[in-house]
Order: sequence, then C-alpha cells, then structure tokens
Amino acid sequence: MDRLGRSRDTIVRALKNLRAHGFIDWLRRYEPTGNEGRGPQVQQTSNAYRLSLPEKARQFLGRFGKAPPPPADHGQDQQAWSEAIDAYKTTLPLDERTQLDTGDSPLGKALVMLAKSVMKRESDNQTESPSDLYLRGQT
Repeated sequence: MDRLGRSRDTIVRALKNLRAHGFIDWLRRYEPTGNEGRGPQVQQTSNAYRLSLPEKARQFLGRFGKAPPPPADHGQDQQAWSEAIDAYKTTLPLDERTQLDTGDSPLGKALVMLAKSVMKRESDNQTESPSDLYLRGQT
C-alpha cells in the first residue's frame, strides 16, 4: 500500500466494489500453525485472486471484447511451417531426431541411447542383413 500511495481503506473498498460487480473474486487461504491445544490452529496467508469479465461488461465492449479472427492465410502458414520442420527433421541423424522428438526426460534419454546403439549397429560392417531389408521388399 505504501508503494501505491493509497490508504488501506481505499484498496479494501476498491476490491469490494470489483467483487460486487463481478470483476474479481478471491479465496481466503489458511496455513496450519502446528499449535497443540488452545490458541489459533491456522493463520491466514495470501489470498488467491481470480479475474473475470462479467457478461454485462462483455456486452458493453462489443466487438472489442472478442479475440480477432486469425488471418486468412494462417492455415497455409502453419502448414508451410510444419512442412519445413518435417523436412529439417528428415536431415537429422536418428539420435538427434529422437532427442528432438522425445525431449530431455529419462525416457527420452533412454530412447536416444537406443537410437545411438542402432546407428552404431547399422554402421558396423556385419555379415547379417540390414534390419530394413524386409521393409524395402528385397527379401
């Protein structure tokens, strides 16, 4: 209140008016004190506030209260962007593509290690058939 340069009463009245008109709502939160026996068992902590726009205010705003429609070429831009990302992903090695797709989670790290071992196995000169031979139809 000192930083705002307003009295406590002014802020309390403003919050009360905003709540009465439906612009704000709050939940009083409490924490247990851990006291045994007599005395306060809880103490108030900071309130949780929720902002909202009442229907009457939304009607007053008219078209200014609505989100603008997306541009006409928005879908085309999104498709071009996703195609560019897919083209980039196809140029990446298997381990980097796996890292990009799965993230940095423990499962992602395990899948990256698996991809590295598959890459190593495929790059070694071995006498067995490549693993994708059946998929290519060259059996």
